[in-house]
Amino acid sequence: MASPDQKTFFASRRWTSHDGQAKITLICLEDTLRTDADESTLKSHNCGLGEFFRIINGKIEKTNFIKTEVFENVAYVPNLRVKLERINGTPFFVSALLPKAMCRDLNLPNGNYTVTMNSLLAPEQLPLGELVHFEATNPNQKWNCEKYGKQVPKPAAIDGGLDYEGKIWFTVLINQFEPAGGNRRFAQATARYFGNVVEGELDGTKLTLSCNGKKVKIQRRGVGEKDYVWMVLEILPTQA
Repeated sequence: MASPDQKTFFASRRWTSHDGQAKITLICLEDTLRTDADESTLKSHNCGLGEFFRIINGKIEKTNFIKTEVFENVAYVPNLRVKLERINGTPFFVSALLPKAMCRDLNLPNGNYTVTMNSLLAPEQLPLGELVHFEATNPNQKWNCEKYGKQVPKPAAIDGGLDYEGKIWFTVLINQFEPAGGNRRFAQATARYFGNVVEGELDGTKLTLSCNGKKVKIQRRGVGEKDYVWMVLEILPTQA
C-alpha cells in the first residue's frame, strides 16, 4: 500500500453537513478510498474543489496535473481519454490517470472514447464487488468511438457547432425558469442533459418566464476564478 506521501487526492465534490459546515469529498486515486475534509481547512492551504494534491510532511502540496472544471458543487474532468470495458456485462471506463468510472450507456460498444468524468454521490459496486467512485459521460450525447468509428446519435432536441474561436456551442430546449433573486445572481432555466443554464449579460440573452419551451444557444463560460456554467448566447426565435 502506498504511503500517505505517495497518494494523490482529488477534491471531487462539495456538500454541507447538518451543522452547516461546508465539506469537500476527497478521493484517493491510488486506493479509491474516500474521506471528507472541511473546505475551510483546504482553503487555508490554498486548495479547493476541483484540485489534486498530496500531503507531504503534514502540508498540502497541489499537483494539478489534469485540467478540471467546477460546476456548482461538483468537479469535472473533461476531455479524458478512456477505454470502455465490461465485467459480467456491466460497462465501465478505464483511464491511465483516474480510477474506473461507470458508463450509463449499456449499449455502448467496447472501444476508446473521450469523456467527461466526475465523482458519484455514493460509490457503486461492480459485479465482482469492486467499488467505483466515478462516472463518465459525454455532454452532447454523441459518442465517437476512436476504435470503431461508430456514433450513437444525439437527441433531436440538441444541436451544436464551433464558433470562430473554435469553442463548442449547443442549442437546447429550456424549461423551469427561475428568476434572479436571493442567492441567485442571474435568472436561470433547466436543459435536459445539461442541467442549469444561466442567462447571459447582453439584453438579448436575458431569460424570462416566456422562455420556457424555447430553444437557446449555450456555451460553457467561466464565472469568477474557478466556476463554470452553461450560459445563454442567444435566445432563438420560435419557429412557426
